[in-house]
Amino acid sequence: MKKFIVIKADTNDADYIYGKEPITDEEIEAIKPVIEQLKARKEKLLEDWAKNYNEWSHNWETGEHTFTRNPTEMYVNTGLLTQEQVDLFDRFVPYGEYGVHTIESVEIVHEGEKLF
Repeated sequence: MKKFIVIKADTNDADYIYGKEPITDEEIEAIKPVIEQLKARKEKLLEDWAKNYNEWSHNWETGEHTFTRNPTEMYVNTGLLTQEQVDLFDRFVPYGEYGVHTIESVEIVHEGEKLF
């Protein structure tokens, strides 16, 4: 059964875009560390929203939304992920008109019955 990764991303002030791309089991395994880092950043943000917002709110800044740090600076340069992991995950991230700043959710879904 074919699998897809569905990513919801914020482009600006809750202007969400979605991407749905085919994904293999090997790719899912390879990006699990990226997803764990995204979850860890969200948990840190939720510990104290007001105190942690500026540092922890944006988790995947791309394009014109690179306000402070892009994914390489945030994850690779800090030793949290490899460049290969970041690049692979980035292939699946939808790109708004000006990029995105936050990954809101990641889902793996199975191809279902097409009704129309």
